[in-house]
Amino acid sequence: MIQLDNSVAIITGSGRGLGAAYARLLAERGARVVVHEVGVNKDGTGFDPNVAADTASRIREAGGVALPSNVILDSRDRWRF
Repeated sequence: MIQLDNSVAIITGSGRGLGAAYARLLAERGARVVVHEVGVNKDGTGFDPNVAADTASRIREAGGVALPSNVILDSRDRWRF
């Protein structure tokens, strides 16, 4: 099994579905994960910051390291911590 200790994974769209599954798997393998999800509806409307926070919380509860991010990434200037 591949171990990702001391790695950081930034996964966009990881609040739900396959993205969340990838985030959980990478965290299980030792990566510190940034769960990025703006929480929009399927039609692109809305904004729910709790989606990223909930997924990151579940990863932490399982023993992983995760940080939520709900920044809209429509430009390079917005991607800052």
